[in-house]
Amino acid sequence: MSRLTVRLAVRDWDYFTPLALGDLQPEGFELVIDRVGTLVDHLANSPDYEGGEVSFSRYAQGRARGETGLLGLPHFLMRGFRQRCIITTADSPLTTPAQLKGKRIGVTGWQDSGNTWTRAVLREAGIEIDDAYWFAGRLTESHPVVDRLAGFGRPGRIEAAPGERPLLDLLRAGELDALFTPFMPEGFFQPDSGLRQL
Repeated sequence: MSRLTVRLAVRDWDYFTPLALGDLQPEGFELVIDRVGTLVDHLANSPDYEGGEVSFSRYAQGRARGETGLLGLPHFLMRGFRQRCIITTADSPLTTPAQLKGKRIGVTGWQDSGNTWTRAVLREAGIEIDDAYWFAGRLTESHPVVDRLAGFGRPGRIEAAPGERPLLDLLRAGELDALFTPFMPEGFFQPDSGLRQL
């Protein structure tokens, strides 16, 4: 009898290290963990994975649409404060969420849980969706080009990043004023990164 293999797609969280390295072995099946930089779209239909990490926001929206292909297990992996997820350039005059009114903001995924919570931070500062211009795209060149709008696009208000250029490149070129990202880009905390949190 062949042994059952379960394949999971998760971000590179510290507490998965013992499983990813094989230090911990499950009994009765083989566990394969792929550490991914971008979550798998439509995990329920993926031919590559039996499970993995998903955005709670995306999961809740799918359930609201009647989708039952995923069974959610409540384990909230990321517990950081969303206020830290807004970054801009070191020389930007912007210092508070309220100053983002009328500005161009990049998001790594419109419906992602973190970006939904970060938009709530802006709402608390008096900025609604129609008070800014939104561009969804990959953070860096190393991230894949995927649909990051998921049907939420609105021409002239919520669009894909121009030419699928990385958001970090657009920010550094002055084509974005700020961007939302749950994970700081490589080198962000170096003194010469040219970036800072809002």
